Amino acid sequence: MHYDDDPFTDVHTHMVSVDPGSYRANHYHRKKEEWFAVVSGRIEVRLRHVLNGDSASVMLDTEDPVCRILYIPPLVAHSIRTPHSTESTLVVFSKRPEGREGTIPFDVDR
Repeated sequence: MHYDDDPFTDVHTHMVSVDPGSYRANHYHRKKEEWFAVVSGRIEVRLRHVLNGDSASVMLDTEDPVCRILYIPPLVAHSIRTPHSTESTLVVFSKRPEGREGTIPFDVDR
């Protein structure tokens, strides 16, 4: 069956696992928007806008009473890490696939 109900048309998803103490991502996208939701454990997301330098840190935790989905717009660099001793998992949603040429390495903590 085909559903034609935006915003769910052409949504891309993938899972990201994060080992304790390690960082993932440390990049930004030129055009792609992403939405993050934690599905196991706790994940800290560090953000930095690559043009104006604004920064923030957001904790996504499966033990929070409210499920949070974090929106990452284009040109916002992001890194993810798990701040505790067990692996955590994040699901990432996006509307636009973007090749490696649209994903730019960027050290969020610089």
